[in-house]
Amino acid sequence: MKFTAVVPLYTDHKELKNNFTLLDNKPSFVYVFETLLQTPMIDNVICYCNNELVKDFIPTGVKFIKRDAKYDLKDANLIDILKSLCNQIQIDYIVLCAGTSPFISSLSIVNGIKSLISKEYDSAFSVYHAHQYVWFNNSPINYQINHRVNTAQIQPITIETKGFYIFNKNLIIEQNRYIGDVPAKIEISHLESIDIKTNDNIYLANMIAKHNNSKSQQINSYSILSKKCKHLILDMDGVLIDSEFLMKQSWQNSGGAKFADFSEYKKLVGLPFVDICLKLGIDLKNISILKEKYFKYSREHIFDVILYPKVRETLICAKSRNIKVSVVTSKDYKNAQVILDHFKLNKYIDCLVAPSHLGYTGRHKPFGDPLLYSCVQNQISPNDSIYIGDMISDFQAAKDAGIDFIFAKYGYGEMYNDTCSIDCFDKLQLLFL
Repeated sequence: MKFTAVVPLYTDHKELKNNFTLLDNKPSFVYVFETLLQTPMIDNVICYCNNELVKDFIPTGVKFIKRDAKYDLKDANLIDILKSLCNQIQIDYIVLCAGTSPFISSLSIVNGIKSLISKEYDSAFSVYHAHQYVWFNNSPINYQINHRVNTAQIQPITIETKGFYIFNKNLIIEQNRYIGDVPAKIEISHLESIDIKTNDNIYLANMIAKHNNSKSQQINSYSILSKKCKHLILDMDGVLIDSEFLMKQSWQNSGGAKFADFSEYKKLVGLPFVDICLKLGIDLKNISILKEKYFKYSREHIFDVILYPKVRETLICAKSRNIKVSVVTSKDYKNAQVILDHFKLNKYIDCLVAPSHLGYTGRHKPFGDPLLYSCVQNQISPNDSIYIGDMISDFQAAKDAGIDFIFAKYGYGEMYNDTCSIDCFDKLQLLFL
């Protein structure tokens, strides 16, 4: 299942003011594109606009597709705009976002995508639950005047937001809509629901953007590498070990290649195996068989993985400085344990968090739960921890947990922002100085 994120931008009528509203000197739509580029499970990010000058503003990694100027007229219909895009490019599922909703989060979009790949829903959209007294046509609709309860007990109103809509293109082409018959309503925060269409919201959004940007400017490569690290959290594949060859062989020998090429599987490494398979459009019955064969082959050939240079020496250095070390991976727990045993790394690892670990029942990456769990296990604050990963899902997990992130450039993924990075594992020893 391919998910293409689309942000239609307007430059020739009243929407121009909203799309190009500067929030801390950056157009609002740029915030949306930056979020989409950092969202796991999104395959392509498209700016759909008739004005090519926009290309000077959109971030690297966003594809610009020019549309007919008639769709910028005041009577232009969004359905017709999306139909036009579907006629221009090959597209499967659309993640429609508005350039005026700058604070929608990656993880909310991931929740929407996962609702579709579960096949329980035919579409998804973002909603905000308001615990407020609501009237319509001169009458209250969620409480009784003679029985007024406090707002905590009141029946909340579900408000549709413009954060995102996720749907199959056939809804647009065949039914002229982008909410299906069985939609998933993904609850988002009040902050994410902000739509900059009024002066009040623009003022509020500008304040939030300035605050967020000032925080990100304070957290730069130098500040991360020079901080007093008490807890080092490590991904496994692409950080500790080079396992690409084994993953490819396991995928082919388990029969995964008949569902999707390994190159498609590799893009999703970092997510749990089942999530990867669902994203690739494999049904649950086949996933169960595929998973068993994949991990059986992987266990039988586990020693084909390669330890990256200076890993052991760096972990020894960390332990000599009384730094706690955790491994947080999406690899099966037993396989991860075997690898640590094989390379004699167990004595340097204080905590291992992975799928199928009986002691851990929380969510996995791209959510921050496993990182926070490792902090609790080691009794170290997230503020004193650093996570090293190589995929967008790793970055999002760190962001969700509020933990500083270092990108391993020598691994399998790529990043579209200025994240602090290292090009070899032993550079982490800078953290121990």
